Amino acid sequence: MTTDDFISNRLLSMCKRPEMWGDNHAVEMQALLLLEFDLCLRESDPSRARDLYLAELLRRFPRQGNRTLANIHASGCSEMPFGDLLLDVHKSIQLILSPR
Repeated sequence: MTTDDFISNRLLSMCKRPEMWGDNHAVEMQALLLLEFDLCLRESDPSRARDLYLAELLRRFPRQGNRTLANIHASGCSEMPFGDLLLDVHKSIQLILSPR
């Protein structure tokens, strides 16, 4: 299994059954760590993961400020299940980062 496969499989597993990985805040932070790890493999600055993540949240939810996705979801700003929403956010970020 490649590192890319591991990251993709783990994220998919977390998003399919987030309750198995903790509360929504814990799942969100674990997903962000996977994104940072992915960026470590791509470039030298994994802190860019946080910037890309926050930019995507602000693009989707401009009135929510710098809130976590878990808090945004809890406030009812999206009707998507949390895991689906998190996976969708990560897919958008991956499109920005592609090609590898």
